[in-house]
Amino acid sequence: MITTHMTLADKPASPLLPGARPEISLLLHSARPHLTPEAAGQVAALLRQPLDWENVLRLATAHGARPLLYRALRQASSESVPPAVMAGLQEHTTNTIRRNLFLTGELVKLVSLLESHDIPAVPVKGPVLAETLYGSLALREIGDLDILIHQADRSPLKKLLLAHGYECQYDAHYGYKFVPRDRRVLIEVHWNAAGYGGPWLRKVWQRTALFELDRLWPRLVIVPFAGRRVRNLAPEDLLLVLCVHGAKHRWSLLRWIGDVAALLAVHPALYWDELLDQARQPGLDRMLFLGLRLAQGLLGAELPRSIYLAIESDDQVEQLAAQVSSLLFDKTTWTDKLWSRQAYLRQLWNRRQDRVLLYLDHILRYGQKVVEPLKKRL
Repeated sequence: MITTHMTLADKPASPLLPGARPEISLLLHSARPHLTPEAAGQVAALLRQPLDWENVLRLATAHGARPLLYRALRQASSESVPPAVMAGLQEHTTNTIRRNLFLTGELVKLVSLLESHDIPAVPVKGPVLAETLYGSLALREIGDLDILIHQADRSPLKKLLLAHGYECQYDAHYGYKFVPRDRRVLIEVHWNAAGYGGPWLRKVWQRTALFELDRLWPRLVIVPFAGRRVRNLAPEDLLLVLCVHGAKHRWSLLRWIGDVAALLAVHPALYWDELLDQARQPGLDRMLFLGLRLAQGLLGAELPRSIYLAIESDDQVEQLAAQVSSLLFDKTTWTDKLWSRQAYLRQLWNRRQDRVLLYLDHILRYGQKVVEPLKKRL
């Protein structure tokens, strides 16, 4: 197990956004899942500068970081924060707690229902992640609920949830999407945590069998949650899932990078050698490296020196990290055109056969975009 962490004596920290605007620097230091004295000091220093608070709130809202910003500003105890800003952040944090408590109840109810019908379910991310990595439901905004099941249980699960009033809104090759009667929460059910749409992309992701619950099951851990004990992914598996998920979505939310940083802080002594072996077999090591580099370069996460050197050995990682970082807070320059999206995805994979499949997927999708309008005209 690799446990030695990189220190400044080993290698100077390399931030990804040097010279960022004060508003962005404030958000980056505030958004660290576990606020260190050094980060708190940086927050206090930034508060002594003139700040565009409208921009600060806009960025924090866009990246799901308002609860973390509120915590940092409270700890700084600075009178330079406008009272209206603190009041708004306090109200949002209170609403976040209420929402997350509701989601916790829904998750417990759902998992209990499934287990009572012999359908094992593993919560992924969501309230369990907030409790285990952030230490509080107040610090992590949560969108929906994700659970992982065995593929053999997909039909029994669908029948069970439909019988209990849930509505199936989406049925794909990698998962379902359900809503309860009150439609207050979206529940995503997966049997492969790396599911992806598109016929050619599917061929790539189907080779990542390590994300199927049958493979993950022997390494599951039991964690306390909401007064009971639930199954959870092993830290190494969760880290890889988080990095793949973030990479697929081009790390467009600082909140996702924060999840990686939080995991590294809570679990500093990971089984890195086993994790790298798992990632390399299906060609996911670049995605893993990208997530780690972003967490280190933007949120100050510590990495073992050997892992940092491994990241440096792949020059594509630094290019991708610089691209993601430069566009993270400037959405106007991030084009959603199909070609650029596919070019980014192809750069993530370091195996030629996967890049070819991604290219074919791009051609097929582009063809559909051209053909569909023609069909409507005819």
